[in-house]
Amino acid sequence: MPIDPVAGGEAPSPGVVFRVPYVRFAACVVLVCVSVAVFSLQPWRSAPQLAGVDPSEASGVAPSRPRNVPHDAPGIRTPKTLSANSSGLADSALVVGVRAGGKARAYSIASLARSRSHHIVNDLLGDVPLSVVHCDELNCTRAFTSPARGAPLELAQGGLLDGDMALKSGGRAYRLETLAPYAKEDPPSGLKTHPCEVTTWKKWRSLHPETDVYALP
Repeated sequence: MPIDPVAGGEAPSPGVVFRVPYVRFAACVVLVCVSVAVFSLQPWRSAPQLAGVDPSEASGVAPSRPRNVPHDAPGIRTPKTLSANSSGLADSALVVGVRAGGKARAYSIASLARSRSHHIVNDLLGDVPLSVVHCDELNCTRAFTSPARGAPLELAQGGLLDGDMALKSGGRAYRLETLAPYAKEDPPSGLKTHPCEVTTWKKWRSLHPETDVYALP
C-alpha cells in the first residue's frame, strides 16, 4: 500500500514514483501501434473475395466479343423434320420460325446452338432454298435465300473472324451480320435476307398449326 507523505509517512523512493508512469506509457505506445496495424489491414480484410469470377462479368464492364476462333464446318443439309404433335418440344422452347414455298417451319434454337457444327441449316421449303443461321456467341440469328429454286444453298461457316461469324459461300467469306465480304476484292455474296422470327414454340405453333420443326433429340 503506497504511503501518503502528507499523512506523515515516508516518501516513496524515486524508483517507485517513476516506474509506474513508464509502464503506462509503454502500454499506451503498444496499444496505439496495434490499433494502427488493425485499421490499416481492415480494408483488405473486408474486401470481397471474388475467386473464380471473370472480371469481365463485373458490374459496369462490358464482356469482350470473341475476335478470332477459326472453325470450318459445312452447313447441315435438308435435315429431317418432325410434325408439331411429335416434336416433344416444350412450349417455352425458343425456335426460329420461317415461311417459304407455301410452308411453315421452325428450327429449335437449342439444336442450332448444340455445337459450332450445328449453326447453319441449308434447307428447302417447297422448292425455295432457305438457310437458317444462328450464332450463340454473337446472339445473332438470320435466314437467307436466293432467286434459284430446287436446291439448297451451300453455306458453310468459317468460325469467328474479326469479331463476326464468317459465312462461306463459293469459296469466299462473308460477315454474318452485314454480308460484307472479308476480302475487299471479293464480289457481293448474292444472298438475300429472308424474314425469320425468334419466338416460343407455343406461339409459333398457335399461329401456324401446319408447321413442322427441326429439333434434335
